[in-house]
This record gives sequence, structure tokens and C-alpha cells, in this order.
Amino acid sequence: MKKIFILCPLILFSFITIGSANKMEVQPTLEFVQWNQEVNISINLIPTEPVKAYELQILFDPSFLQVNSVEQGDFFRDYQSFYSNGEIDNFNGTIIKLYALVLGQGVVTEEGTILILHCTTSGIGLSPIVFNESRITNETQYISLNIMNGAIQVYGEFYPWDCNEDGTCNYLDISILVTYYGELVSPPGSEPADILEDGVVNYLDISALISHY
Repeated sequence: MKKIFILCPLILFSFITIGSANKMEVQPTLEFVQWNQEVNISINLIPTEPVKAYELQILFDPSFLQVNSVEQGDFFRDYQSFYSNGEIDNFNGTIIKLYALVLGQGVVTEEGTILILHCTTSGIGLSPIVFNESRITNETQYISLNIMNGAIQVYGEFYPWDCNEDGTCNYLDISILVTYYGELVSPPGSEPADILEDGVVNYLDISALISHY
């Protein structure tokens, strides 16, 4: 039986703070992609102090997303580096053994992309992109890191903000959201108003709709 990867939606857009402002983030934070389409997900690192190396794992929901390959980004572009593109497990929804470090002397102080995930959407729903055991170092020790997770929202024939599926995002869709606003939806996404399929109709759903009105 295939394992189903379940994550609390509250972690999608929250920072996990461990000290100062070095930041690792998924870009885009939230992207809407049609079913059975290719999508690239960037993992960016924004340092506020010199960085020599990084290591991390990535978790995702294989019911909605499959990772085809992992490509090294441009973060260490000015140095020779040792890089591991990890081990992808599309059954359990994990990528482990992702790491890189500068060989010899050198550190990076400018932001850049450390990884690019080349993916294909495989089902209709919400797949979190979550960092696990993420660390960065300077030349001698681990340093503090803030992380920002992300998500891919996979939709079918109609855009998710087209709540009544009439091909237009307008006042009729807003009316549906207003009717369900504040309600819990179980299972998540079972009501058209739960645009983000996170189990609650709230301002995030309204924001997604208004941006495509």
C-alpha cells in the first residue's frame, strides 16, 4: 500500500527561527500548477554572514508531486565546490543527502540559488515543500538559519479560484467564498471555496481569488 505523506498546512508559510537572519526559502512560496505539468522549484539561500557549506533534506507529498531530478544552483558559482544532488524517493516523498561545500578557501556572502528541483505534478491537491534537518556553516561551525517552506497547489481542468467552474473569476466566485468564509473543510479541498485546500476558508483563499479577479 502506498504511503501517504501528511503535513500540517500551518507550516507552509511560517518561518522557523533559529537566531539571526540567514534565510533558506522555497521560491515561489506558493505556485498554482495544472495537473501533469512540469514545474521547477528553486531553493534559495540569503546569507547575512559568510557561508561555507549547507546540508538539508526536503519533504513533499508524492500524491501530488514527483521530483524528476535535482540541479545545483549558482550559490557557489565563484568557487570550486563539492556537491551532492541527493537521493530522491518519490514513494515516500523525500530527498535526502543534499549538501555542498566550498573546496579550499572561500565563503559566500551574496544570496543565490542552492538547488533547483525539476518536478512533474501527479495529482490534484496541495503538496507542501518542507525543509528538514537544514543547516549551514561558516568556516568553523554551524550558524543560525531561518527557513521558509513553500507549496505547490495542483489543479485540474479549471483554475482553483474559479470556484463555480464557469471559466471566469468574478463576483460569483467571491460570493461562494463569502458563504463559506471561516468554515473548516473536511477533507481539505472538498468544497470549492477552500482554494488552497488547507482545510479552512479564510483570507488566504480570498487573496488567491482577488489576485486573479
